[in-house]
Amino acid sequence: MSMSSSAGLRALVEYLTPGRWDDVRPPDERELRETALWRVGIEDASVKARAGGPLADQAPNVWCGHVPARMTFGTPVPVLPRLTPGAAFASMTWGSATVSGQEVKPMADKQWSIQIDIAETGDLATAYVTLTSPADVRLTGCGEAHRNPADPPAPRIGEELAVGRALIDLTGKLLGVATNDVRENVRSAH
Repeated sequence: MSMSSSAGLRALVEYLTPGRWDDVRPPDERELRETALWRVGIEDASVKARAGGPLADQAPNVWCGHVPARMTFGTPVPVLPRLTPGAAFASMTWGSATVSGQEVKPMADKQWSIQIDIAETGDLATAYVTLTSPADVRLTGCGEAHRNPADPPAPRIGEELAVGRALIDLTGKLLGVATNDVRENVRSAH
């Protein structure tokens, strides 16, 4: 076993998922020969990815899977009314506020709908979460969960994982749309 390859893999695993290295079996000689670690500076990138976990058979009772890597945006922060120095909220009730004597009107109530569809095929659960806004914006997130064949069937867990991953995917897409809308709004205002 090459100490440099093993040490590099350990450093990577511990960086991404602290404490995980000691919970899994160490890589064998074949896996080390078939794995390359490169340290490169990235100025621009694209990726080709496949869905699903590892293809190789795993030892029983050993976690097997992947850790999704995502670039995410933070929660949008609304612009509050500009306050003059020393101004304070004079009153605040549910749904309305008065700032320095000026009423701040709430947005109208709106309803968005979410539909969740789950398909199960063998050891794979796939979920599609579709969000529809009042303005007919439709976004769909997708998530999958693979059951290790050595594990007992537990469809509810697969559904929960697939739906959770689909919601994460949908969240990223919705924040991407919102970020683009904010950018367009800022450009048109100037």
